[in-house]
Amino acid sequence: MNRSTLATFIAASAAVGSWLFFDQAKHNGLLSSHAGFLDDPYDAVGSFGVQIGAFAAFIAVVWFFVERRTHVPGWQERGVFVTAVTCLAVGISDLTGQMLTIGLASAGPWVISGMFLLIASGVGLILLNPHRDARLPSLLAMLGSSAPVGRQFFAWADRHPLLTGVGVGLSSGLALAIAHEVLEGGPKDALSLILLSSIYVFGEAVVVALGWFLIGNWLRIYTMPRRLLPQQDE
Repeated sequence: MNRSTLATFIAASAAVGSWLFFDQAKHNGLLSSHAGFLDDPYDAVGSFGVQIGAFAAFIAVVWFFVERRTHVPGWQERGVFVTAVTCLAVGISDLTGQMLTIGLASAGPWVISGMFLLIASGVGLILLNPHRDARLPSLLAMLGSSAPVGRQFFAWADRHPLLTGVGVGLSSGLALAIAHEVLEGGPKDALSLILLSSIYVFGEAVVVALGWFLIGNWLRIYTMPRRLLPQQDE
């Protein structure tokens, strides 16, 4: 197993582990009573961090399988790097929140282990992740030329990252609002429910759309149109 393969699957494991730790720290009474990072801004860093890390790890795994099929170096190292950074950010944010609120002495072994494993995973992935020259086009461009179904849709999405980002963001926001209502409950009166759902949809949509636009091209999910690239003086 080469370094790229090892880093990709460690990143996937770290993304799953960070999500489980964040979820259990919030919803498991035995852990939440010892966690001092469950309020904003630490909660916001954890919430968005685990989402971005999981998405980047998923893209890295997709690139791994593309490379296995094409025998051409893919772009999975970039997804691994983003996952590493999010693990570091969430771990450091949780540790900071813990020290500034109820203190490390009150954390307990599971909370302390989770925080330091996140930080160690981030550092380890950065050190392990190799640097290679990838030569494949974007994922959406490849799907637009070779997918058995939906070629026109994928090709269109590759050429219109702004509109695609808005669509992905709104879909994510709607999914979050529905999940929150189903799993955690919400206001019973219609006005409060609409207001709360709108906040979830808008907040999630803005972050996801910005993330899609800012790092989607770097992860080679889509091809940035030339008109949106910085112009160089000739």
